Amino acid sequence: DEDAFAQRDAYKESLKKGFKRQTVSDYAIPWLKRSFPSVRDSTYTGLAIHLQHLVDQIGNRQISEIVPSDIKQIYADRYAGLSNSYIRSAKQLYCALFDSAQADGLIAFNPARDKSARPTRGNKPKERTLSKQERTWIETLCTDHRMHPAVMCMLYAGLRPQEVKALRIEDIDFENDVINVKQTAH
Repeated sequence: DEDAFAQRDAYKESLKKGFKRQTVSDYAIPWLKRSFPSVRDSTYTGLAIHLQHLVDQIGNRQISEIVPSDIKQIYADRYAGLSNSYIRSAKQLYCALFDSAQADGLIAFNPARDKSARPTRGNKPKERTLSKQERTWIETLCTDHRMHPAVMCMLYAGLRPQEVKALRIEDIDFENDVINVKQTAH
């Protein structure tokens, strides 16, 4: 996207002129456009939602005034009860934003990376047993897919995806109906 690259170049030029004070919202919103110019719309929307939480809470303050407890408060107010992966994606975005601000000379340290700013762990995904109807759907609808054997191993042998990925034919004892899990894929 040439417009995003032009904005980035204009931003770099303004850095050379020596601006040092900027509000969080004045920095964050253009930063998102510069940093993620060619991601999918759905990805950009997800990032924008995280950034909007930040801007809503501390957007009118100078970026140099933000401390780790401000970041921690955003996690407490906006992310309580949500999943670990969702909270982790927000943390990664906030760290990247403040890393850029630090590299641009707007802040001396990254408040999002401080130990005291770490978010609390979110909820684990809920595990449940598949219903008989769900098992039937998997058995009948998945038969012509290349991953059918892997799906059946996970469904009936209880293997996790990482274990199935690392599974080799030598690990299966067909005579005794035993699968030896020797390693996992990362």
